[in-house]
Amino acid sequence: FKPEADVLWVILMGPENFELDLYKGWQKSAVKKILYLLDPLPFQMDTIKRLFSNNDFDLCITAFEDAIPTLQSITGRKWHGLVQAAPPELFTSSPFEERSIHFSNYGRRFPAFHDALLDFCHQNNLYYDYTTHDGKHPTADATELYKQYAWHLSHSLFNICWPVELTSPERAGYLNPITARWFEAALSGSIIIGKSPDNIKFDFDLDKSLVEQINPFADKKIIFKRLDELWENQEVLFVKSQKIRDENKERWSWDNRINQILQWL
Repeated sequence: FKPEADVLWVILMGPENFELDLYKGWQKSAVKKILYLLDPLPFQMDTIKRLFSNNDFDLCITAFEDAIPTLQSITGRKWHGLVQAAPPELFTSSPFEERSIHFSNYGRRFPAFHDALLDFCHQNNLYYDYTTHDGKHPTADATELYKQYAWHLSHSLFNICWPVELTSPERAGYLNPITARWFEAALSGSIIIGKSPDNIKFDFDLDKSLVEQINPFADKKIIFKRLDELWENQEVLFVKSQKIRDENKERWSWDNRINQILQWL
């Protein structure tokens, strides 16, 4: 296996996606080799230790900066932190009057809040769009699915986002990840409601006023009151979300991340 490249980029969601160990001698096929491991979750650390406790890569990067101390300890390597991003050319922001999806929630859900929002939208004759399939048996190409997801986000007035540590605490463990969904929702210009990750980097990497906070553990009446408040202020909140997007869209892009990686080489 000899690509004979100047730079070999290995971009992984998790260590289980690594496939170069199936090839003999790949380590000599490129001048520089970059590993970008997006989601190093606690249960994956044994696999990460086995795969990356060597000098195969010139540069090791992770999107979860709070995992760096553990990664450096188990691999004996230096790791850089570089948060995820999204493509602005795909996650565009549609005008207010074209936002035909009133509320949306794609991926992780908080069941009690989901049921409350379903009831709220039913009572107010609003459209709530959310993930209805588990993704195990897709019938379309992944690229096409991602484009459709981007379109739905860009036409959502409100988008619900929850942190991993809230919806999947067993996966998050001791981490408070900042995942790509935050950048996708922010670039789409939707009004984000939910709860931001308990991560001090969130305010810097995104924006401290990006998320309209709502308590998913609250009584249904309190949730309804908060949803009423958000709905009544939709135009003001939409203008605010557009302003945040316009001020940050360049630094939320993957081009920005690539330029940072090239500076480290």
